[in-house]
Amino acid sequence: MRAAELLRLALWPLALAGVVAVIHSAGVPIAASLPRSARATRVAAQAGPQAYPADSLAALVQAGDVFRLGHRPAPVRYDPAAGAGPQPWSPPVSRPALRLVGLVAGATPLAAIEGLPGVEGGRLLKVGEQVAGFRLMAIEGGRVRVAGQDTVWVLTLRQQ
Repeated sequence: MRAAELLRLALWPLALAGVVAVIHSAGVPIAASLPRSARATRVAAQAGPQAYPADSLAALVQAGDVFRLGHRPAPVRYDPAAGAGPQPWSPPVSRPALRLVGLVAGATPLAAIEGLPGVEGGRLLKVGEQVAGFRLMAIEGGRVRVAGQDTVWVLTLRQQ
């Protein structure tokens, strides 16, 4: 015998068993196959919904702030009638990207700085001069110190 004939002979009993199982399951009622305890539960579930004591959940929510990670109330009480007051924080100030473009040596040294807010292009500054809230503090070798917005920048001249 060939392998195909052997396979066909082996599959016929499986197909026949499947047909018998489908016919048997179509004729048997579902409730008759359930155990006695499962039938009692099913009858009780069809009787109707029971009232759930929701007041116990409300007491649980009021006892501890369940919507916060620390389960403690917020430090500031929410009051919609008070309106929008001052914010306890302010957004961070954007820092400009300052860049030292060049240095001019001489009796009064000058520094060419780009990126000053409100100034288009570069600006030549001498020590002590202030532009857009930024003051040139010192020129030392290939570096300058610029102070402004509660920050001191040390800008270095790039070598090309």
